[in-house]
Amino acid sequence: MKVFRELSIKGSPSELAFFVDGIASRLLASGWGADEYPQHDPPKTFGFTCPESAGRSATEIWLGYRGLYELYVSNIIPKGYRGHLSYDEYNAILCDFYDRFALPEARKHVLDVALSSDDVDLETWLSKEAAEALRLFCNKANKSTGASHPEDQKRWYRFVILADKENANLDASTLARWLSEEAGWADSIASELASDYEQARSLLAYEHAG
Repeated sequence: MKVFRELSIKGSPSELAFFVDGIASRLLASGWGADEYPQHDPPKTFGFTCPESAGRSATEIWLGYRGLYELYVSNIIPKGYRGHLSYDEYNAILCDFYDRFALPEARKHVLDVALSSDDVDLETWLSKEAAEALRLFCNKANKSTGASHPEDQKRWYRFVILADKENANLDASTLARWLSEEAGWADSIASELASDYEQARSLLAYEHAG
C-alpha cells in the first residue's frame, strides 16, 4: 500500500544543531526560501520553501525534533491554496530533499539517517499471525455484507483479538485504506469495518484498564 515516506536523522543534540545549520545553508544556497529558521536554539518545528520547478508546484517542507536525539520531516505541504499532495508528489519531494541535502549533510556529521519505503504491507503494523487472520477474513468474507455472517464474524473477531493482544499500532484510517485499496472492499464497508475495529480496540483497552 502506498504511504508517505518518512525521513529521520538521529544524533546528539549538538550534532543535530550543526546539521540544522548545515542543511539550512545548503537549501538557501540552492534557491530554497526560509519560512521559519532561527539562528540559535531552534524550535520544535521549522520550515523551508521548495521553489516551483517543471511539473512541480512550490511547497513547504517542515522539520521538527522528536525528543532530543531525533530530527525528522514532519510534513510537506503545497504553498498557497492548492489542496494537498498525492503520495507520489510528496515522496518525490522528500526523496529530492534527501538525496541533495539531508544525506550529504548527515554524512558530513556522521549521523544516522533513515528514509522509509513508499510501499508497505500489513506486517508493517501487525504480526504475521494477525496479518494472516485479516487476509483470511477478507478472502472468505462476503464483501457486500462485511462481517455480518456468523462465520465471517468469527474470523473478524479473531483478527481484532490478535491485534489487541499484540497492541498493534494499526489505526482505523490505515485499516480502512488497506481494506479498500488492497483487499477490494467498497469504501463504505471498509469504513464501517474500520469503525468497528476502532470501537472494539477501545472497548478492549477499557476492559484491560479496569
